[in-house]
Amino acid sequence: MLIGITDNLDIRNRFPRGGGNFGIVTSFEYRVHPVGPTLFGGPIFYPGELAGDILRFYREWTKDVPDELTTLVSLATAPPAPFLPEESHGKPVVVIPALYSGDVEDGERAAAALRQLGNAHQTPPPHV
Repeated sequence: MLIGITDNLDIRNRFPRGGGNFGIVTSFEYRVHPVGPTLFGGPIFYPGELAGDILRFYREWTKDVPDELTTLVSLATAPPAPFLPEESHGKPVVVIPALYSGDVEDGERAAAALRQLGNAHQTPPPHV
């Protein structure tokens, strides 16, 4: 049975917020959009002691980012990766992965403020 925006509204309306275990999903249908072949993206790492400043900046900055830019924030422990300074390995970090679905140059401009924010370590290269 397909339940969507216009299909089987009577069933969909019985569960307006989904709550509880009311069904089993056996398949998904997706609409895909062409992107690439090269995209701007990758995680940006900041020292954990800057978390408060980074999160306040992020809250304001995301109000105006283009729809093509997807980001999230994670508080983590720095991995022993060669692109991070060795002194940060095993210490708290703020990680902001970013992916821009459009021209690489537009992505670089859209994420420039993140990349210029205090003590950022961008994983090389910033393209996938």
